Amino acid sequence: DNIRVTIVFDGKGDTIEIVRKTRLNTYSQVYTPSNMSADDFIEQYCSIHGQDCTVATRDNLLALTVSSFGSQTVSPDYLFEWAQSCAKRISRKSAEISEKSKLKWKESNPFRKLR
Repeated sequence: DNIRVTIVFDGKGDTIEIVRKTRLNTYSQVYTPSNMSADDFIEQYCSIHGQDCTVATRDNLLALTVSSFGSQTVSPDYLFEWAQSCAKRISRKSAEISEKSKLKWKESNPFRKLR
């Protein structure tokens, strides 16, 4: 869906740490410094990026604060359902590509003439 997902965790260390499990920028984990909560980071981020952010939270105060910056909020359940839907679409697309590759291989297989 061309969406970047970032999960923010409370205080670890002296600086903000960003962890990416892949080379793609589609998923990141952010660890705030010990003197900053995840909510503080999210509020500051939304104050800068406003309408470009959607925050998944059950915290009503955080939802109210980030919405005042123009950010949208969704429930964690909605985020989970969306992620499951994306995973299913990716699996279907991968299966389609795999099937097309198999057919293409069968058509161009140079070994089929060696019987």
